[in-house]
Amino acid sequence: MEELQKQIESLQTALAAEKEKSQTAKQDADEAREEVKKREASAKPNAVYISPGRRLEVFHGRPTKPTDPNVQDWVADVRAQLELRLLTPKAAAAFVKENLAGYARKEINGRGKEVGEDAEKILAVLLRVFGDGNTLPQLQQRFFSYKQMPQQDLLSCSLELVSLYDNIVSLDGAYSACRESSLKSRMAEAVVDENLKRELRRLNIESPKLAFFELRDRAVNWLGTTTDRCTREATVKTVSAETNVLELLKKQTAQIEAQQTQINKLQDQLINGRGQMPVRRYQPSNARQDRRCYVCDQPGHFKRDCPQRVRRSSNANKFNPLNERSPSS
Repeated sequence: MEELQKQIESLQTALAAEKEKSQTAKQDADEAREEVKKREASAKPNAVYISPGRRLEVFHGRPTKPTDPNVQDWVADVRAQLELRLLTPKAAAAFVKENLAGYARKEINGRGKEVGEDAEKILAVLLRVFGDGNTLPQLQQRFFSYKQMPQQDLLSCSLELVSLYDNIVSLDGAYSACRESSLKSRMAEAVVDENLKRELRRLNIESPKLAFFELRDRAVNWLGTTTDRCTREATVKTVSAETNVLELLKKQTAQIEAQQTQINKLQDQLINGRGQMPVRRYQPSNARQDRRCYVCDQPGHFKRDCPQRVRRSSNANKFNPLNERSPSS
């Protein structure tokens, strides 16, 4: 009996302990619920973005007016609308076809259900038919051979690279996986400045996780403002152009003087060889004080006062047979 009494007492003690534990757990749960309610009451509601429902322009085909969208911009707008609307595949295809008209709608309707029920296939066909006519290999060749133009700033160069690569991705979505690395590596080779080119190569090696636009922003900050750079380049080009003009004028003047010297030598050779009257040589405008005689080519007197002219005329009259009188006369 005593052992039985001890067992009952031990069971009663254990039961009291379990009751105490259950009450403690219940109190903890109640406190936790109250804390959650307080936090929910004090928490601010999450902001939810609601699309304003911008009207999408109807795409007819190739642009005929300046206000008509090209196929690349229109496809980008359509994809943005599809992401916001969260439509099913069939509803997305119907949404795309609803915003087609003219030749674009005829093109999609003529390709049957295989294309007409898939939004991505519809967009791919529109890009291929109504795009700029470049195939995937042509776009790749343009992208990997693109170079910064002489008067093109770094911002325009980077955006042109982005446009080319996005056109590649639109034709083959597999290239989207390596978009950042391809743009960064091409940017490092496309710039004209050699120092900037080395800096971009170093950043691509040391910071492979750096985004393309972060790389571009660092390059822009490294080069300075575009206006200052263009002004410096224009000043240098103007000075170099003026220097080139002056050098060209000097060379032309030297060539003219050399040619005139050669002409004078040839004239002297002709006069000495044939005994003809000296030909008047070309004299610069600033040498009027050194005028020479047309007959003997000597300075100090004019043709009317030339002694050789008087001598020649007297000799000519002396030996002229017409000056002798006939015997009959």
